[in-house]
Amino acid sequence: RYPQANERTSYVIPSGVTTIKSIGFMYSFNLDLLIIPSSITSIPSTLRYMTKLKAIIYVSSSIQTDPNIIYQTNSIERIIVGHHYSSESFCGKQVIKSDIQCGENVYCIVDEVSGYLYIYGNGATSSYSLNDNKPFDNDKRTTRNVIFEEGITEIGKYFLAKISSIQSIQLPKG
Repeated sequence: RYPQANERTSYVIPSGVTTIKSIGFMYSFNLDLLIIPSSITSIPSTLRYMTKLKAIIYVSSSIQTDPNIIYQTNSIERIIVGHHYSSESFCGKQVIKSDIQCGENVYCIVDEVSGYLYIYGNGATSSYSLNDNKPFDNDKRTTRNVIFEEGITEIGKYFLAKISSIQSIQLPKG
C-alpha cells in the first residue's frame, strides 16, 4: 500500500499487484514518475490528484481506465508504453512506444529522462560478450535504476556490463 502524502518523487508499483484502489495515490503531490507493471488491469481516477506527475511507464497490452483519470494532471509530459500497447494514446494523451527486445520473450523500456531501465516479459534476457553492443547501449550513461519485473527468470551474461551509472537494481521475488 502506498502511504498517502509520501514525499518520494518516483514510485514503482510492485510487480504482482493487480489493483490500484480509488484513493491509492491521493495527496501524492510530489510524485512525478509512476511505473505501472503489467499485472495492473485497471486504474481508477486516482491519478488526477497527482498534480506534479510528469511521466508514466506502462507495459501492459490493455487496461481499463476511468476516462477522467488524468484530466487534472496537465503536467504529464510523457507516457511510455510497451510494444503490446495497441492504442496511440492513453486517456487522451499521446504515448511513446519505447521498448526493445532483450530476449526471446523479454523487452526493455528505457526512459532516459528519469534514468529507468525496465525489463519485463517471460524468460531469460539475452546474453552478450563483454564488448557486444546491447540494444539499450545508447542510454547506458543515463541509466541509474534497473527494474526486472516478475517473469524474468535469468539475467544473461554481461547484460548490464559497462553501465557505470547504475545506482539501484530491483530483482523479482524468487
